[in-house]
Parts: sequence; structure tokens; C-alpha cells
Amino acid sequence: MNVWDQLRKDEGFRPYPYICTGGALTIGYGRNIDRDKGGPGLAEVEADFMLRNDVAACEIDLKAIFPKWDAFDMVRKGALINMRFQLGAGGFRGFQNMIKAINYGAWQMAANHALDSRWALQTPNRAMRVAEELRTGVAW
Repeated sequence: MNVWDQLRKDEGFRPYPYICTGGALTIGYGRNIDRDKGGPGLAEVEADFMLRNDVAACEIDLKAIFPKWDAFDMVRKGALINMRFQLGAGGFRGFQNMIKAINYGAWQMAANHALDSRWALQTPNRAMRVAEELRTGVAW
């Protein structure tokens, strides 16, 4: 058995953070992410890899919500991915009026619905930018 297989077997995989027997916050195959316990945390390249995977998952989800997804311009796709990433699948689906407006091609109305939300109150700068990108199809 090679070292990779040994470590996978010995450490076991855990998709969520946990406290290891040494008392460190740990994730995955025993990755110490606890700064106070000498852990390396994440390298930016690792975070970029996770972000790419998360964005791909968002896009798959959005394709299921919007039948005309492939026809959307890149700016509006980016705005929707941004929103879906921040809110998660369930949170995004709570924007039923916005989703209906987009599916009718009513981007102005969709932007208004996006701004008429707790999300817009909680992250106003991000929400204004995303809504304007939905409204116009022009990147900020």
C-alpha cells in the first residue's frame, strides 16, 4: 500500500471540520487548519480549486432553474452565480419572483425583486452591484 492509501485509511475523510485527538481544528484527510495549533490553513491555490468547484456546482444548479441559461450573457450569468454562491441553493430559490421575472426575460423587474430582500439589506453594496448587472448586462 502506498503512502497516499495509508494516509487515507489512517486519517479517514471528513468533509466537515472536527477537532482531532490532538485538539486541532481539522478537515478532510487530517488537514490541521487551526492557526493556534500550528496548522497551515489553506494555500491560496487550494482555495482557488475549491472556489472553481463551488462555482461549477452553482452553474449546474442555475441551469436547472433557468431553462434559457445558455442564452444569458456572461455578465448576467456571473451576477447570478455570485448571488447563488452567497445565498446557497435554498436561499437563492427563495427569490421566486426574481426567478420568474428572469425566466420571462424581465431583467429590470428581476433586479427590483433582488433588491427588495433581506439579502439586499444585509449586503447592500454587493446586492446593488449584482442587481445592476442583472438589470443592464454590463459589468461593474
